[in-house]
Amino acid sequence: MGVILHSRHSRTFSERVVERYEKFQRLIKEKEGKVNGSGSILQEKSITSGELEVANFSSGEISIQLKSCVRRHNVHLFSQFRQGSRGNNDNQYINIHEDIAELGLLLDTLKRSRVDSVSLYMPFMPYLRQDKKAGDREPISAKNLFSRLEVSGGRVLKGFATSDMHNNACEGFTDLPVDKIAAFPLFVLYYKVKLEEELKEKKVVVVSPDAGGTTRAEKLANCLGADVAVIYKKREKGKEAVSKALLGDVDGKIAIMIDDMICTGGSIVNGAKLLEDNGATQVYACATHGLFNIDANSKILTEEKLYRSGLRVLITDSIPRSQVYYDSCYKWLRVVSLAKYYADLVYCNEAGISAKKILDMHLERAIKEQTDINDYLIPQQKRAISGEVIGDIVEV
Repeated sequence: MGVILHSRHSRTFSERVVERYEKFQRLIKEKEGKVNGSGSILQEKSITSGELEVANFSSGEISIQLKSCVRRHNVHLFSQFRQGSRGNNDNQYINIHEDIAELGLLLDTLKRSRVDSVSLYMPFMPYLRQDKKAGDREPISAKNLFSRLEVSGGRVLKGFATSDMHNNACEGFTDLPVDKIAAFPLFVLYYKVKLEEELKEKKVVVVSPDAGGTTRAEKLANCLGADVAVIYKKREKGKEAVSKALLGDVDGKIAIMIDDMICTGGSIVNGAKLLEDNGATQVYACATHGLFNIDANSKILTEEKLYRSGLRVLITDSIPRSQVYYDSCYKWLRVVSLAKYYADLVYCNEAGISAKKILDMHLERAIKEQTDINDYLIPQQKRAISGEVIGDIVEV
């Protein structure tokens, strides 16, 4: 039997996964004996939620106590890493390395608890932008992170799962299998519904904020039946990258910028201004990971920067944040959850069936609009800064 466990800051995401998994199990029971699209019979695979106690001693050291017996079980461990200057809407300093250390101790705990296997699910993996040496006497930090996790998990760690790696070549930094869960189908579904009329009238263009993301933009454009444009970006030493030129026609069209992550928002905001200067009537932006780190130079919150720009931003819940945070950003931000996709992957790992067929099905269903985008959107309400409810959901 499988057991789902989670780090402190991935509780909400883990609970969403469990809810989706249980819903999937009820569906399997209703269709018992029927075959799926691959010709095989889906079987019920029940899982349980384990109990952990994680806290900090007064010295700052982390204390972990596993309350559930996991001997001879398959453990599905979820871990999320905090990002942003106010990633949990509490204005406290966020130390990502505490989250990494906690994960290492959790893996060591499971290794010493006689589990049969551990599958590690990290919707966002830090350090993957440091995938090579940029100069002499520098570490390859992405490789180091994989190595540390492998050592902590030992022989019981059987594989990783993550979403939209900054560079898929990082998969080669480990000998363990890496499942990649794309948010792409959710972006396709969202814009097919949101911009249905504009897509029919050929008034939508998908834009890559830099040359490196052209393939990603072309893929989204093909699924939406839209045109493609690319922004040429130049980075001067010690300064933020600046959008210099645009390849493609956006005049009189709605532009959708797509990237794997939004860090300080500089590239997205500069790109949006360039698109508007070239005649774009409205600019949307989507990215799997909304890091929203504070700009080290201007000290301006990324949330404030994006809101002032007039952008309509779509991200996933790969970074842990509270519902109050989402509610306070209702004017410019919408969030889609990856929980169902990860629940499906947990089932594939439990049942020993192909994950690719199930994940490909999500894209196929999104293109055909056979799923409801509201089933994935995290609900939002208008809230004042104090958290007072002042209205209903607002579409962006």
